[in-house]
Amino acid sequence: MMKKSLLLLALMILLPSFAMAKPDGATAKSVLDYYLTGSEVVLLEHNFCSSIQDTECINPLDPQTVANGAEAFLWMNFMVPKPVVSNLFIQFQRKGRTLLTSEVTMKDSIGYRTWIPLPTDKSGAWKVVVEQEKSQGYEGVTTLDYTVN
Repeated sequence: MMKKSLLLLALMILLPSFAMAKPDGATAKSVLDYYLTGSEVVLLEHNFCSSIQDTECINPLDPQTVANGAEAFLWMNFMVPKPVVSNLFIQFQRKGRTLLTSEVTMKDSIGYRTWIPLPTDKSGAWKVVVEQEKSQGYEGVTTLDYTVN
């Protein structure tokens, strides 16, 4: 019982040190203004994962050591501004050729999470190109690399 009490006390002391720092007003207002009036998605974070649970990446992978034939995913978290319904096109390229394309439609969200299976059937360097459809064409969101061994 004493060990449990000491462990609980230690956790209560340490938890506040893990809390996120409060942003200043100008930073918070800038993000809120963009969310309410912006026009382009923002990639907040991404991860290569071996499994997804409840919209979260629970087993991150090193993108340079993805096993051939293994189940793997690209997990992404976006901020989608309020007036925007966005189509994202995700291209998987190998040796300069697009071998697979996928489309994701997203509506306004502070944290829109999505994931897509990675092609792992061919060894070598892969490039993932994420683009947002705009009225005049496509605009790059990000480019990510991974390697299948």
